[in-house]
Amino acid sequence: MKRIWKYIRENIKIYLLIIILLLAVDAAQLIMPMIIRSAINNIETTKNIKLLYSSATYLILFAFMIVSARYIYNSLIRGSALNFDYQMELALFKRYLSLPDSFFHTHEIGDLMARVNNDTRALRRFLIMGLIAAVDIIFLGVSSIVMMVYLSPRLTLLIIIPLMFLILITLFVSPLFHKAFRNLQDTFGEITTRIRESLVGMRVIRTFVRENFYSRLFNEVCTSYLRINITLGKIIGSFDPSIMLLVNISLLLIYLFGGRMVINGKLTLGTLVAFSQYIQTLSWPMMAFGFIVNLYQRANIALKRIEEILSTPSSDELQKVRIYPKLEINSLKVKDLFFHYPDAKENLALGGINLEIKRGEILGLTGPTGSGKTTLLSLILRIWEPPSEATFLDDYDITAIDLDSYRRNFAYVSQESFLFSATLRENMTFGRPMASDEEILKFAKLACIWEDIEKLENGLDTIVGERGITLSGGQKQRVAITRALIAGNPILILDDPLSSVDSETEQKIISNLREYLKEKELICIIVSHRITALSWASSIGVIKNGKLIEYGTHLELLEKKGYYYHIYRQQYLEGLKALNNAS
Repeated sequence: MKRIWKYIRENIKIYLLIIILLLAVDAAQLIMPMIIRSAINNIETTKNIKLLYSSATYLILFAFMIVSARYIYNSLIRGSALNFDYQMELALFKRYLSLPDSFFHTHEIGDLMARVNNDTRALRRFLIMGLIAAVDIIFLGVSSIVMMVYLSPRLTLLIIIPLMFLILITLFVSPLFHKAFRNLQDTFGEITTRIRESLVGMRVIRTFVRENFYSRLFNEVCTSYLRINITLGKIIGSFDPSIMLLVNISLLLIYLFGGRMVINGKLTLGTLVAFSQYIQTLSWPMMAFGFIVNLYQRANIALKRIEEILSTPSSDELQKVRIYPKLEINSLKVKDLFFHYPDAKENLALGGINLEIKRGEILGLTGPTGSGKTTLLSLILRIWEPPSEATFLDDYDITAIDLDSYRRNFAYVSQESFLFSATLRENMTFGRPMASDEEILKFAKLACIWEDIEKLENGLDTIVGERGITLSGGQKQRVAITRALIAGNPILILDDPLSSVDSETEQKIISNLREYLKEKELICIIVSHRITALSWASSIGVIKNGKLIEYGTHLELLEKKGYYYHIYRQQYLEGLKALNNAS
């Protein structure tokens, strides 16, 4: 709970004012039974009407003071808790943005979302009610007992036994709370994951008529969540009534023994009423004891889950050496690159790759699915961190270059063309928000998407929906290419960027790209299974089983009659067959 105490220390003035107001309310609650005692004794003995009116006036004033103070401290404590909630959500989001890609391969997105939503809410509740309950337990609880001892030590001894039972019940219930809350938070994360997965993959689910299957999966998770909640409800449901039972037992003892003392003249009626008032005042700290146990267990587990994220090293923190060289972007070199994923150490994803691309050159990569092409791009982009002394930019080891400085040199089009739920303009200018409409027009035409944009009612201001759902696969790819070109960075990485584009449009885009890259002298790496998308490259590499098995120009690879030649021949024959069928 160090983070919470740190926040309280940083806002100590506000919390001191809150505590002062809480103490004022508690003090008023302690004084009011004594005023009632005085009024009843006055009625019983002197029957002074002025004293009765005076007591009533004091009661009204104290009641007004309690209401006013409660309004002020509730406003302050809720505002402060919401500010802490905001800080936690912002800290988590910033940490998510800075974490390495490997982190997201081992954590479910739904669980990460639950930590931002559900766990921060648990902390907020603790900050609001936890402080109130803690002050009331310490001050109001102890002071009520002191006042009862002052009124009647003998009657006070009678309530010690119920209080001892309260401590025993709390010690028994606390571990049950902890276990149930941990399971509850984890299951909530799983529910969020299932919902997100189903909504994102809704088209696939419907296409394969798997609605019932996913309904059953979701029902199982929800049933588990319900079961844990029911267990938790039983624990809470038995804990709170147990406290009330102890309070009522205390009242019963007070009325039985205190009543006899009043009858025997050993106690005044006003004192008995005041004593019973203190028992009822004490009932809240007794219930608050159970309440704060509940809140503390929830907050403690939530904070541990949040700390798991905040204590995970970011990409910058993992970088041991950091340099800021003045890069001229003359060459990109891969030397004896070996790599395996953390969860598959026995299987090499890449085994001894050697490549060099110079400024103004275009490298094409092809090979079977799962051969390591995208892995190589991920290492070059440092989405996954490559081994040291294996990848170089201008002869600088890329693992030593500051990550942000390094990535600013790249423009990237991934296999899955991700678009944000924003306008086409905002998606296209994502890498350079200040780009002009003339630049957007230029690169949209280069990517052969401008004609499609003109057909839209709102043009560039058309909102494409989440993940670009309103666009076709080919349109999304061309928007992604436009976005990469507008960024204007010196190294262009294209990972199968034309897989959803028809052959005619593909040739137009390739022709446009060739002229643009030649003019700007950029370094370009393009991955594709289509030979037509690679034949124009300066050099072409074939990766198979994580190894570079062929390397050369288009004509050189055809002469070798290896993997590249066979793929070329296969695609060429398929093209002839398609033409014959069409005719």
